[in-house]
Amino acid sequence: MSLRREMGRFTGPRLWLCADVDGARVDDLVERVAAVASAVPAAIWLRSSLATPARTVFDVATRLAAVSHARGAQLWIGDRADIAIAAHADGIHVGSRGLSPRAVTRLLERCENDASPRFVSAAVHDAASASAAARDADVFILSPLCAVPGKAPALGAAGFAHVVAHAPAAFFVALGGISTEDDARLAARAGASAIAVRRVLLGSPDPVGPCVALHDAFIAALDT
Repeated sequence: MSLRREMGRFTGPRLWLCADVDGARVDDLVERVAAVASAVPAAIWLRSSLATPARTVFDVATRLAAVSHARGAQLWIGDRADIAIAAHADGIHVGSRGLSPRAVTRLLERCENDASPRFVSAAVHDAASASAAARDADVFILSPLCAVPGKAPALGAAGFAHVVAHAPAAFFVALGGISTEDDARLAARAGASAIAVRRVLLGSPDPVGPCVALHDAFIAALDT
């Protein structure tokens, strides 16, 4: 049983780091995540395709678990419930093609111990998918907020806010194209509880400054 169902609404870091394994140099990925997590409270979201060998994902998860423990960050594993359990992650994220939030919740209830993941997040793209996941997901990752090449049309502030209105007590992470401080402020105004970043984490020469700037802009916009 998750802490949300024991204690009420989930709360967590306002910045989520999309740590994509596929195509990454692992040492560089871990260094980037560690540097940002040292500078600002963060959730580390390890993402991989199903084609990536489980051993590879587990090895990276183990290294990121050490980072998260040392820096007080949360570690989330995308779709691979077995790896999340083995790596003692804080949470499991389920995409639209993975297990349902309900199935993952049942799995966690059966193997629950002090080191097992406590939280479940679900990918949602509209009000219907948010409603379907509401019973069992602690976090909704709603995308795309902004335009991303090759992805669905951007929700924008109005579209994002429309989905949030259907589950106003939920913790929504805005994902998709968030690369400027204006994007971060847009997410806050649309009702996001946190923002997820990929491009500035993986593509910036030094990700610390840009990631901290996005975090700070988001926090400031929440307070206005």
